Amino acid sequence: MPTNLNDIHESSWIFPLLFEAVKWLYPLVLILGLGIAVCAFSRCRKRGYLVVAFYFALCIFNLLAMPSINRAIQAHRKPNISEQTEKKIDEAIKEATDRVLKQEGYTFVPVKKTVNFSLGSIILVVGLWLVARREPQANTSSDSK
Repeated sequence: MPTNLNDIHESSWIFPLLFEAVKWLYPLVLILGLGIAVCAFSRCRKRGYLVVAFYFALCIFNLLAMPSINRAIQAHRKPNISEQTEKKIDEAIKEATDRVLKQEGYTFVPVKKTVNFSLGSIILVVGLWLVARREPQANTSSDSK
């Protein structure tokens, strides 16, 4: 059987580690962006930084709290199909997948992994940091009126 060059037959220990690191990169970038925006606001008192901080806080809320809220909402909804029918569908899909893989000569089940790399958020945080570090310190003394 010819080997496809895109097939990874055996993954090393580094691949799961990299997938896990990339998974945690997005929340870390959002927390860093929130910290930079809050520090920039406290330093120069420009309201635009509060808007950016609100954006990062909303993204963090969406990432951490919304999955639990969505699961709670789904738990209270009535399902369109019965649980028994769902099990039959899942079983049929698994059987069909196993049958096709066996016909094609695969002895293992390929795993599809989607990697979300947050390049846009990283660029946003770096840009925010570059702008914020050049801001002058706001005069907070009570002498200036």
